Amino acid sequence: LISTDETHQTNYKTPFGNLVFTIHGERVTLVEDEEGLHIYAKYGMDVNYEHLSVNELKVEVRVE
Repeated sequence: LISTDETHQTNYKTPFGNLVFTIHGERVTLVEDEEGLHIYAKYGMDVNYEHLSVNELKVEVRVE
């Protein structure tokens, strides 16, 4: 799990060369209520030390 203000890095080998992926955690929230679980994560990604994207992930688990 990526946490706020954490950075993780990994190497990904391809037939065309090595790629360095870096993930920067910006925001993570987790809320549990009577309807279920609500998870939100915002993180940035770099490839070979160049900015690639800012991403948001939203997950809702509902109790039925």
